[in-house]
Amino acid sequence: MITKKGAGGHQQPYIPAGNGEESGEYTSFDSSCLDPRIKMASEILGYDKVVKFIFENHKPPIKETKHCQKRMNERHITRIEIAEAINKHIYISEEKIDKNGKSSIIYYGPNATVCINPKNGNLITAYRTRKNIRNKIK
Repeated sequence: MITKKGAGGHQQPYIPAGNGEESGEYTSFDSSCLDPRIKMASEILGYDKVVKFIFENHKPPIKETKHCQKRMNERHITRIEIAEAINKHIYISEEKIDKNGKSSIIYYGPNATVCINPKNGNLITAYRTRKNIRNKIK
């Protein structure tokens, strides 16, 4: 098992990404946290087909940007976690418009938080959902 230094000097275990590939990516992703329906469908069909189905059925269809892919790799977030945040979210923020006129909606999932442009479906960024945010929302 690979460990990584965490907050307060504690060792946090890292397990291989739950996508069935030997990609060398490690994450704190725990497949037991997945929604049972998503977990069952992914065991039958495979993670890629479940992610593709969720991304295509969102209105508008979701597309990954290069920025989001870079952040996913840096933050060790898998596509199935993003799909779960979109499909089985615990909270959705109101649409926000920044000073440049760009709009975004934030989906808070149990494992990941995802920011999406609601007009064109682009994934803007993704990051881990912090425990205090998750507990506050629930």
